[in-house]
Amino acid sequence: MRVFLSVLFFVLFACQPALVEDENFLANLMKQDPKNFQNILDKADTLQIQIIYTQINRDSINRPNFKSFYFRADSNQYFYPASTVKLPMLLVGTRKDKIPTAAGYQNRQVHPYFSR
Repeated sequence: MRVFLSVLFFVLFACQPALVEDENFLANLMKQDPKNFQNILDKADTLQIQIIYTQINRDSINRPNFKSFYFRADSNQYFYPASTVKLPMLLVGTRKDKIPTAAGYQNRQVHPYFSR
């Protein structure tokens, strides 16, 4: 079991994608539309903006092929994915002392087919 976990751990970390050489792709793409992206380009250092875009291409038998593009991605700096905002917002949104429906006013019935 220990060998299996060691191999699994090694494979998972060995499959980490390396930074793509074409880091300028996203920067050039944003420069083509300055009306929408100039603010991001101007304040990228101040706001420590990092963007990781993964393009999914499929071959003739529908197997996915992933190609990642990076903007200011630095492996020495923590990347904060936007999905990590979901849990704190869920907790804030369901505070029992602020929302009456979460404070015990819900109809809580347990159906027999869920009791097993």
